[in-house]
Amino acid sequence: MPFKFEDLKASCPDDWRAYIQQEWGISEGELANLDESRASMAYTRYVLDAGSRGDLLNLHVALSPCMVGYGEVANWLNSRSETVRGEKNPYNAWIAMYESDEFQEAMRAELNWLDKHLADVSESGFQQLTKIFRDATRLEIDFWAMGLQLSD
Repeated sequence: MPFKFEDLKASCPDDWRAYIQQEWGISEGELANLDESRASMAYTRYVLDAGSRGDLLNLHVALSPCMVGYGEVANWLNSRSETVRGEKNPYNAWIAMYESDEFQEAMRAELNWLDKHLADVSESGFQQLTKIFRDATRLEIDFWAMGLQLSD
């Protein structure tokens, strides 16, 4: 079954931004006045740069720590008996979105797409893609560390 962006959107509340603002008590004004974090700028600009310097495969590889990683983290959290779910977990909505059937199907479709396109890559091309994946993963880790450390 071919997926579309609408399939991904179906796994989120209709207005995800408003939902997060309400859940975390952030006003529209506060959100509008926040500076984008350095970690967010580094990661998002890296992904865009990887796609613009390379091709669609480069872009997919740069996005995969997010696209595949979030789904895998949700699966890992659900496999652990100590993971608290429901109202006691402020990240419950995040876990629910990435564990949803829709997101998991999109993640599997992405993995299949990557496998199909990686099969035709030369050894040197694969080394380049490995570097993109490694760098994107490091920047994704920095993005999450920023939140855990409450840094900008």
